[in-house]
Amino acid sequence: MPMINSFGMNLNSFADHEVVNPTYGVNKPVLISTASVRDMDRLVRKINQAVDDAGGVLSTEKAKHHRIRYKELLKKVDTECLPPEEPPGKPKRGWVKRSKARNLLERLRDYEDDVLQFMENTLVPFTNNLGENDIRMTKVQ
Repeated sequence: MPMINSFGMNLNSFADHEVVNPTYGVNKPVLISTASVRDMDRLVRKINQAVDDAGGVLSTEKAKHHRIRYKELLKKVDTECLPPEEPPGKPKRGWVKRSKARNLLERLRDYEDDVLQFMENTLVPFTNNLGENDIRMTKVQ
């Protein structure tokens, strides 16, 4: 079952996998270890359990503690999944292509407040599964 957080990101896509380069047909491994994915999964689930145990909202100091752990884990993953280097030669306009794992890492870092909002706001669910089911077309019998 994919783990979808409150921001609608599938955290399972963070896992180790290989990306096939369509130009050269070469497999390039995405450098995020399965252990880091497992650590992120455990951390977010542990935060969700703490929210449930606290009755829906964490105290400010507990939320701050979890945010620190979240940032530490993202820093660890950032060292495993380095940003792409500029290709040699004449610089090209635009962005250098990033892997799916790198894009997800950057979104988790850039939108930290949105991702962890379920800790401090009872109106924000841990997952968006109900929202996804509401907008999905019902199967015609």
